[in-house]
Amino acid sequence: MKPFRYRLWICLLFALLLTAVFGMRAVADEAGTCGDNLIWKVENETLTISGTGEMPDFRTDENVQKPYLWYTVPGTTAPWDGLKFSSLVIEEGVTSIGANAFNCQIDLITVSLPDTLKSIGDEAFCYCENMTDFIFPEGVETIGVSAFGDCRGLKSIILPEALTDLDYGAFQCCNAVETITLPDNVKSIADMTFNGCFSLKEINLPASLKWIGAEAFMSCESLGKVVVEKDSYAEKFCAEAGLPYTYAQAPVVFGDEGGDGIGWKLENGTLTVSGTGKMDDYMRMMGGSQQTSAPWDGQKITQVVVEPGITSIGAFAFWGCEQLKTVVLPDTVTEIGKFAFEKCTLLREITLPEGVIEIGKKAFSQCGSLKTLTLPASVSSVGEDAFAGCGKLKNIAVKPGSYAEQYCIENNLPYNSGDAVPGETPAPAQIAVEKVKNTCGPDLAWILEEDGTLRISGTGMMDNYEQVGEDPAQDGAAPVIRSSAPWDGSKVTRVVIEEGVTSIGAYAFENCAMTEITLPATLTSVEYGAFDNCRELKTVTLPDSVTAIGMLAFNECTGLTEIRLPASLTSVGAAAFRMCIKLTEITLPDAVREVGMYAFHNCTVLKTATLPASLETIGEYAFDGCQALRAVIVPKDSYAEQYCIRKGIGYVYTGSSPEAIPTEAPYGICGQNLTWKLDNDGTLTISGFGKMDDYENLYLDQDGTGTELDTSAPWSGRGVRKVVIGQGVTRIGSSAFFSCDTLESIQLPDTLEAIGSFAFAFTSLEEAVIPDSVTSIGKNAFAGCDFLISVRLPVGLKIIPESAFNSCPCLKEMILPDSLQRIEPLAFSSCMSLKELTIPASVIMIGTQAFENGPENCIVVQGSYAEKYCREKKVAYSYPDGTKPEIPTDETSGTCGNHVTWKLENSTLTISGTGKMYDYDDYIEETYITGSTAPWNGLGFDTVIVEEGVVSIGNRAFALQYGVTRVTLPETLTSIGTAAFEHCAITEIDIPDTVTNIASDAFYNCTGLKRVKMPSGLKRIEYGVFEYCSELREITIPEGVKSISDYAFSHCTNLTKLRIPASVISIGSSVFEECPDLELILAEKGGRVEKYCIRNSIAYSYAENE
Repeated sequence: MKPFRYRLWICLLFALLLTAVFGMRAVADEAGTCGDNLIWKVENETLTISGTGEMPDFRTDENVQKPYLWYTVPGTTAPWDGLKFSSLVIEEGVTSIGANAFNCQIDLITVSLPDTLKSIGDEAFCYCENMTDFIFPEGVETIGVSAFGDCRGLKSIILPEALTDLDYGAFQCCNAVETITLPDNVKSIADMTFNGCFSLKEINLPASLKWIGAEAFMSCESLGKVVVEKDSYAEKFCAEAGLPYTYAQAPVVFGDEGGDGIGWKLENGTLTVSGTGKMDDYMRMMGGSQQTSAPWDGQKITQVVVEPGITSIGAFAFWGCEQLKTVVLPDTVTEIGKFAFEKCTLLREITLPEGVIEIGKKAFSQCGSLKTLTLPASVSSVGEDAFAGCGKLKNIAVKPGSYAEQYCIENNLPYNSGDAVPGETPAPAQIAVEKVKNTCGPDLAWILEEDGTLRISGTGMMDNYEQVGEDPAQDGAAPVIRSSAPWDGSKVTRVVIEEGVTSIGAYAFENCAMTEITLPATLTSVEYGAFDNCRELKTVTLPDSVTAIGMLAFNECTGLTEIRLPASLTSVGAAAFRMCIKLTEITLPDAVREVGMYAFHNCTVLKTATLPASLETIGEYAFDGCQALRAVIVPKDSYAEQYCIRKGIGYVYTGSSPEAIPTEAPYGICGQNLTWKLDNDGTLTISGFGKMDDYENLYLDQDGTGTELDTSAPWSGRGVRKVVIGQGVTRIGSSAFFSCDTLESIQLPDTLEAIGSFAFAFTSLEEAVIPDSVTSIGKNAFAGCDFLISVRLPVGLKIIPESAFNSCPCLKEMILPDSLQRIEPLAFSSCMSLKELTIPASVIMIGTQAFENGPENCIVVQGSYAEKYCREKKVAYSYPDGTKPEIPTDETSGTCGNHVTWKLENSTLTISGTGKMYDYDDYIEETYITGSTAPWNGLGFDTVIVEEGVVSIGNRAFALQYGVTRVTLPETLTSIGTAAFEHCAITEIDIPDTVTNIASDAFYNCTGLKRVKMPSGLKRIEYGVFEYCSELREITIPEGVKSISDYAFSHCTNLTKLRIPASVISIGSSVFEECPDLELILAEKGGRVEKYCIRNSIAYSYAENE
């Protein structure tokens, strides 16, 4: 028997061997090959792939299931599948990303791709839900099927120039994406490409497009703007699909808001800044659609050219210009402001000219495509994180011995000085610094007492802090921005800063709950955002030592009623007192030289502002939105007076009597980049570019004597007689001039694209000439205009909306454009003076009561939809040659297609003739849908017979015909329209094999339907076709069907068997929701449908076993 010690030694040795073997295995699993010439390695949660050539495709592995949302998805055969990494770096030389390469890598956040990349395979990044940004190299030509499906974190997508085709479902269910930019070369967009992008608001469709799949934009519920080229395939697609669209334009936009003596021009994507001196500093805008206060914010900018004479690039000047690729700077520039080019994700290289001295904080941060940078020898200061997040920055050209070289060394950045080849940059020495608790500056300490008093003591400057995130919203309120300051702002009710402290740091007290503050005589500056959002703060007295108030210092201090500014003050920063909505007056001391932009913006109850002679600069929008501001008090012949003249702000001279101050202000803002000014003669001028704000209709009870109409627009009740909308304005806001009963004339620009609802309702207009650029007019836009005689409509208009000209009793002249397709309900109701109206053949829909008490006669084209409408609604009409046909009085027969008629006899409705039936709309009575606009709506019948020769059943043809139990369809039929049989009581139906299209909701809520024979020619089962058919028990989908759309069989609660052919490759969401006993019978083993069943826990079996 061996000694115990020997046996123990053997066991330990064996254990060590096992550890070594498995330890080696673990290391091996984190590196390897992934192609003939590619290797991969995971290190520090970063997966790096390097080498040359293509990456192979990978397969899904059903034996591995990964949790995703409330279900699971299969793993893949990629060698890194199962490893955790948050960053992916694919190096130069790699030309493709294989199918399923990173499928369901839910920890993946950042991706860096090489310029050599040409293709991205099927489902390559599918289910990578935490990626928020993705920069495509310009050379990518192919993006595969569902390559980015369910990437729920992506916010915007800019596709590469080389891309020509978008494959099936490439970005489906990317439900956070708001904007998508397509390149000019793309030719096709496949079905489901953007399906389920619920947040998508805007997309451009270039003229190069030749084909767009019918369901490419299905469930894009927020899509409000599609930009197309006039007469393009994309325009035709949008018109047929009912998508809102506008024409692409390349306007020349000008402005003088770049700084004193500086102007700018934007043309064809190139922004040119010219003049002399410093550009303005701008700021980030919190909330809304505007990202920064820069006047060109939101415009498409691909190139920036700064001309000689400009000496600085302002803070936030080009922040977030995601399409910016080229920047040209002159030798006169000496300063690059903080955040100036942050998040310019397509900027690849930039040369800073000799003469640049200072580069601000985060000036080029998050420029993910930036590879080459030249830093001149003149640079002597580079701000914090100036190049943070520039993962591709591999070559910084510097001068030997320069500050720039030393900066690169200290920050471990790759650089090239002279002829040297960039190599391993020496790492800077790491200095361990222990953070001392309760410090807030090099020589400052703080303590938060039990009563909520925050006390700061010591000498010198406070630390600056940053905004670090949001606390969740409470009870419907907006989320609260948090500061990185070490104290809990929600517990701070009082602040005492003791003598010796010289500055209040940036964002030091943001969102603090304080009601009072004590400041020392040693204080000289209040920094950026110091008291931002301190909503309980009521009064502030700044000591006479303070010389500067920083940007956003008291922004949104909504409880602030009084602030005493010291005589020592020389500058007030941008937005320093923005939205201090209880501040009623402000007096700037005599030493103040500069007031930043937005300084008092939206101080809505500010009545008086006194400005000194010392002022040299007042930023744009400094007093915009101060609706109660009666006048600005200024010295005669001062800069402040000239500012007021230039901005159209009312003013009086210093020393004027109170009686000289007007009672109301005749100017203000009316859009993100729009201002208004009302002259003494009643002329209201709207200037700037972009959309006007929307306003509300007000119905005011006049002391019980009746209701007065009004609008919330700031010029309401001010005697506006004429409105001049300047070039650059693109939309007139809803209710903008509602009930301006003094308004007699309008002048509209060629840049105008849309007129909002109720925009000119109840005005005294006599004539309206609407420019051809307008493509959209809102509901009730000119309703109740009692004196309106003549309207000239734009030539491209497609829809006259509901009640657009309702109750315009004097309207005599109206020519409808040949482009018109829809005249909606009540459009010309009670237009008693309109004797004749010519309706073009292009009109395919006329709503109920569109001409009630309106035109005495309509001129229509024989056989047109308009003729059909007039005959059915008993509206008098004639042909262009003057012929007046008889209008039948029989209500049991008529036309329902150009060559199709209907007849009702013995409870049977018979459709006969040849060709297509008309499409119909919902019939609405007092906001309730009671049927369709079909002529038989409301007539009782239980049987429908469609005879041979008819090829289509129109949209909503028999919708809500609750008594219909039997339907016979002909062999000539090829399509069944949207909601054609919705809510019918039919129990069974045989659909002829000739039918190739059954539109969405065709049999929706046919709760008695038990049997359906599907046509063999069908290719797709559309959205909600059989939803809520609760008695349907068994159905066979024919071979040839490729996709089943969302909710197709949802709530078919008794459905037990559904046979699915091998041809089906796509099944949408919630298709079988609330089908508890359903079993799918599959024709194919191991196919996509089987995987779908596994992922969604749906019972299935194989057809061969039936």
